[in-house]
Amino acid sequence: MKKINFKISFILFIIIFFALMKINASEENEKTIITGNEIQIINGGEKVIYSGNSKAVKGDNVLKADKIIQDRSTKMLDAQGSVDFSMYTQDKEQVVGKSENAEFNNKTGKGRLWNGRPKMKYFTKTSTGPVELEAENIDFDQKKNEIFAKGNVIVISSSATAYSPQALFKQRDKQIYLTGDKVQPRVIFIDNDKKGDYYADKITVYTDKKKMYFDNNVSGKIFLPDN
Repeated sequence: MKKINFKISFILFIIIFFALMKINASEENEKTIITGNEIQIINGGEKVIYSGNSKAVKGDNVLKADKIIQDRSTKMLDAQGSVDFSMYTQDKEQVVGKSENAEFNNKTGKGRLWNGRPKMKYFTKTSTGPVELEAENIDFDQKKNEIFAKGNVIVISSSATAYSPQALFKQRDKQIYLTGDKVQPRVIFIDNDKKGDYYADKITVYTDKKKMYFDNNVSGKIFLPDN
């Protein structure tokens, strides 16, 4: 009886193992479906231009723009005009964004937003509200769950509003790193009836708790209630 149970368990393990392998493979090889009002095919389909209400869909990821250029050799999507997208990270957290120009690599999971003052919202599982970013340029990595914003960056989280020349958001660390060369990052936070306004060479904001760390040349002030 023991041998029969062991044999059955082993067979079930093999079936489950190969089923999971098949699911992972299907996710990696999931096709990108692109549509548009007009289609222009270049070099025998190596490059395809979709114009007018263009939309690219890959699983739960959706990219919309006036024009989408698909480069089949590099797996790159180049979106132009009124870019609007929604995607999910490997940790199943939603990211939405807007800009005038964007590019996204289906193979690497890396992308970039620029022009039109790009904006992104990252809906984290560990925060009561989304982390919002606004900057001149935003780079993101879908697989690493990282966002790098540069140029007059504004970051809004559940605990604070920050202004910085650049910001690196590492969701797996649940931290936002604010840095600048000539201009110091600034954080304004409100905690119940208290308000703080601080500057430092480097500021770390924790997205899962009301906690911040200030490093080097720290200055600022805190406002307390009258009573």
